[in-house]
Amino acid sequence: MVNDVSRSLGADRAEVRTSNTPPTSLGTLAVAVVIVVSLYFGREVFVPMALAVLLSFALGPLVLLLRRWHLGRVPAVIVAVLLAFSIIGGIGTFVGTHNSRIWQRTCPDTKPTSRGRSTR
Repeated sequence: MVNDVSRSLGADRAEVRTSNTPPTSLGTLAVAVVIVVSLYFGREVFVPMALAVLLSFALGPLVLLLRRWHLGRVPAVIVAVLLAFSIIGGIGTFVGTHNSRIWQRTCPDTKPTSRGRSTR
C-alpha cells in the first residue's frame, strides 16, 4: 500500500550517479589553503564573535536567574552585562596595578616619558 501511494505521488526511486574521478590531493590542498587564509584574514571579525558567543553562554544562567526574580528581559541582560564588565574591569585593574608595582620594584631608576617609552 505504501508503494502504491509513493508511486501515485511520483516518488519513484532516483538514481544517484557518482563521479568516477576520485578527489585529488591538489583539490583538497586548495580547499584547505582557502579555509586557512580566510580564517587568518578574518580573525578581526571571528575573534570578537567567538568571545561574544562565549560571553553569552556564560551570562545566560545569570540572565535566567534575574528573569526569575521578575526582572524584564532587557533589564536582566543590562544588569548581567554590567556585572560581567565590572568583574572583567576589576581583574584588569588588579593585574595592571600589580604589574606596575613589579615594574617599579625591578626597574626603579626608569621614568616613563610622554611617548610611552622608558628612559634611564
